[in-house]
Amino acid sequence: MIYELEIRLGAEPSVIGKLEVEPGITFGDLHFVLQEAFNKETSHVHGFFVRTRDGEGTAAHIGPGPRSGSDMPVPEIDEAAAVVGDWLKRPGDEVLYVHDLEAGPEHRIRLQSVKEAGHAGLDPRGMQSGEMPAEEYARPLTDDGSGCRLPGAPASAADKVPGGADDLMTGGEPGAWLVGDGSEQLGGDWDPEYVRAVWTDLLTRAKETAEKKPWQQLNSRQLIAVEDPMLDEPVFVSVLGSEGEEFGIVVYYGWEGYAYLKKKFDGTRSEDEEFYGMTGAAVYFEDRGNLTKDDYRLIKDLGYSFRGKKQWPVFRNFEPGYVPCLPGLEEAGLLANILLAVDTVVQIRQAGNEIPEFREGGQMLAFMETEDGMMAPEYIDRPKLAPEPPVPLMLGEEELMELKEMPTGTAACEYDLFRNPEAMAEVAGDRPFYPLISLSGDADTGALNGYDLLPSPQMAMLAQSAFAGTIGKNGILPGEVYLTEPVAACLKPLTDELGLKVKVVQRLGHMDRLKREVLAGLCRS
Repeated sequence: MIYELEIRLGAEPSVIGKLEVEPGITFGDLHFVLQEAFNKETSHVHGFFVRTRDGEGTAAHIGPGPRSGSDMPVPEIDEAAAVVGDWLKRPGDEVLYVHDLEAGPEHRIRLQSVKEAGHAGLDPRGMQSGEMPAEEYARPLTDDGSGCRLPGAPASAADKVPGGADDLMTGGEPGAWLVGDGSEQLGGDWDPEYVRAVWTDLLTRAKETAEKKPWQQLNSRQLIAVEDPMLDEPVFVSVLGSEGEEFGIVVYYGWEGYAYLKKKFDGTRSEDEEFYGMTGAAVYFEDRGNLTKDDYRLIKDLGYSFRGKKQWPVFRNFEPGYVPCLPGLEEAGLLANILLAVDTVVQIRQAGNEIPEFREGGQMLAFMETEDGMMAPEYIDRPKLAPEPPVPLMLGEEELMELKEMPTGTAACEYDLFRNPEAMAEVAGDRPFYPLISLSGDADTGALNGYDLLPSPQMAMLAQSAFAGTIGKNGILPGEVYLTEPVAACLKPLTDELGLKVKVVQRLGHMDRLKREVLAGLCRS
């Protein structure tokens, strides 16, 4: 017997490949196979979290070895003894694989199918490490920096799509809008028949897109820019599917989305950005078994049905740090128009015209407004990004004075911010997010100085206040602070203001262990 495992990234649900293994291998063996496939180091702390069948909780934690004295509320099992087939028994079962607690990214490993054994051993075929190319371009689309959000700052609905439909842009259950008169669900502003018409249009175009298979004509690096006069910033479109693993249309919002794409192609995205940093929307084409209840309900409420593999449309909104969710009404209208634009690009390609790939010195196909108000395709130079604005000092004078009056000690500390791989919501019904954990430890002894679970996923917005809170609890300024580069950039205005000695390092010596202990404690709470 052979297990076919599907590997998906955390916040951006793209399939990066399939892995075939024997069900009798251990999770320890699976870890090393995954490390080899992703070209990652094998020394960092990792773990497998086996999901309950309803996907709402954790059934077991499987890792390098149970800690003595641990009282986790779920079984804690040694990966050297845990057999994959004992925990993944039928298609749809999945585990959450956190390959590095320092960075916190997730991979969701789903048992896709069980096949008769055609060969023995491990077969990491189909595993792909993602695209790397491209560099700097020139362009007529102009990012002057005026609309740039502070890195990590939350976006409002108006930042993305016109219309002010804030309630709808946060996600929710489209199926709920299609029952009754819909007045309460729609905030009293939208006619239920209009809601149905917008979603019907999107599903119709999604069905046509699946049938026409634009990925047979375009690859993911042949980006399409759309400068709609109704949007504050352009959007950028990528077609997935030319490599035969994942099929869909992804829309990256504004210059923030473009910066995310550029880092993707340059290979310069941090792991936190890769898994939690996307802003945009997407239409993916999935197997029926991969749909959520809300996905299926939306399709059925509108009277649609699909047959075959990779035919069922799944719609997602992405907001940095938040769990992907169903898009809102205005976003559904935007996606429908984007699918129409993609179909136009395919026709341009079939007529023998070149669709440029994202590369240095190259061009891009863009839809720009003409004098008569129509949207027409034309070639443009690749856009250049304005420099990211520096992170400002975010503490008030009173808070700064309290910190400056504290004595400076001689001890060095390690400080970091990292993601909790388990999503949470502060209020039931709110959109879940991946919270940040603020963690400080003694750089010499490795003793835990303190930690806080932060009520937001936005690192740049909270880093300084969280670090100030840690100092305040200890009542003394550290003699030296060890930081990773992303956290150091967020804290620089504060550490400069306090005159702290900062050492930026690639990896913090005690953080792996401290993070594991803190995450275990959160599981118990």
